[in-house]
Amino acid sequence: MKCLALLLLVAALRADTKQRVNPVEKVTALLEKLQAEIEEEGKSEAAAYDKYACFCKEQADNKQYAIEKFIEQENLLNAKIEDKTARKATLDSEIADHKADIETLEGEQQGADDTRATEHEAYATRTAALSKAIDAMERAIEALQASKGDMKDAKAGYTGLLKYKQVIKNSIALAESMHLVTDGAKLLKLIQQPDTSHAYSYHSNEIVSTLMSLLKNFKAKKVQVDNDEQATRQEHEMSSGARRNQIKALEKSKSEKAAASAQLEQELNEHTTVLQQTEDAHAADQNFLNDLTAKCEQKAKDWDQRSSTRTAGARMLAPPLQTRSSRVLKSKKGA
Repeated sequence: MKCLALLLLVAALRADTKQRVNPVEKVTALLEKLQAEIEEEGKSEAAAYDKYACFCKEQADNKQYAIEKFIEQENLLNAKIEDKTARKATLDSEIADHKADIETLEGEQQGADDTRATEHEAYATRTAALSKAIDAMERAIEALQASKGDMKDAKAGYTGLLKYKQVIKNSIALAESMHLVTDGAKLLKLIQQPDTSHAYSYHSNEIVSTLMSLLKNFKAKKVQVDNDEQATRQEHEMSSGARRNQIKALEKSKSEKAAASAQLEQELNEHTTVLQQTEDAHAADQNFLNDLTAKCEQKAKDWDQRSSTRTAGARMLAPPLQTRSSRVLKSKKGA
């Protein structure tokens, strides 16, 4: 700026010399014009800078507002993700507990079914043996009772006793195994004593009475065994029913919680996607704001530097104008 002023001054002096015009007045006019142009240029650039500064502020305010909204949304999404993650973890833990409980109950049911099968097998064996013994005993008693009477019948009865002797021995053994008799040896001895029709006739009433008593015990035992089986079966069915209801309730709860967990998983995926998008937009706006701030600050520095240079140039021009103006006034007064 200083160099330009000097060049203009030199040019003006030469021109004035050629045209025989007062050089001081010419230079003063040129310097005044130059100063006016510098000031006008400063005003124009200041207006442009003001406009740009307004643009910077408006853009920065908009981006800052958007960033604050992004932060609010991110905080909300993170809170939702944290809450739903905790809820899903609780549901998954409860589902695992239900699964373990169901497996335990199913194991218990399998064990109960196996025990029940063994019990029923034992019952079937026992009731079959009792039924067979009762049937054999009834036929033996019927045959022995039919043969009681005269000597001829006594012989027939003795023959019948020999026919059922092994069956009766087997029945006594069964009665002993079931603790239905306490004197099995005595009964066997009674059955084995008659070795002739005469001896049988002598003991026939006692033999028949003993067999009938034994038959009564068998029938009573059969009723007891059947009742025990019915009670055991009913207890098993009730326990199994209760266990099935427990399993059903656990399965229902597990299914409902699995559906809720799946729903939470879907929502978490959606929240995570939205959060990622929000964070990306947040980062983009933050980068834009950072870049805008840097550019606006640089623009401010550049303008400040040019303004300082322009002010310095104006100051350089001001003293010569004042000095030359004073001389012109003095010369006019002297004339």
